[in-house]
Amino acid sequence: MEASAIGNAALWGAIAVSALGALICLVPKRGSMGRSLLFGSLALAAVAAGALTYALVTGDFGMTYVAETTSRSAPLPYRVAALWGGMEGSLLFYATLTLAVGAGAVRRLARDVQPVATAVVAAAGFGLLLLTAVFASPFAKGPG
Repeated sequence: MEASAIGNAALWGAIAVSALGALICLVPKRGSMGRSLLFGSLALAAVAAGALTYALVTGDFGMTYVAETTSRSAPLPYRVAALWGGMEGSLLFYATLTLAVGAGAVRRLARDVQPVATAVVAAAGFGLLLLTAVFASPFAKGPG
């Protein structure tokens, strides 16, 4: 399976799971399920970011983002840094980072405030991921 297909599927999966996580947290006594969904969303967003990084490192120039932000002659650190070198990759990286920091914070909070915090973090992740997928998808295929 191609990196673009894996990344796109993981991105849309993270969107669905984060939306469900934010909604589940609003249901009384379901905070732990919402927390689990938040961590699932983080995992899927990390898979999407990993798929994009893999495409950048291996030079999958069939993807528009890879073709625009890197070259075959670029050293490995520059190809990895191309993840946040353009708008599409930056949005995906920022959404993944937001989910990671938020999930870490939720993990440390007291049980009585966790559902509210989880809902806020999941909603923020949902918004950023949806923005990435709809308006700036880094997994779009090029014309060639």
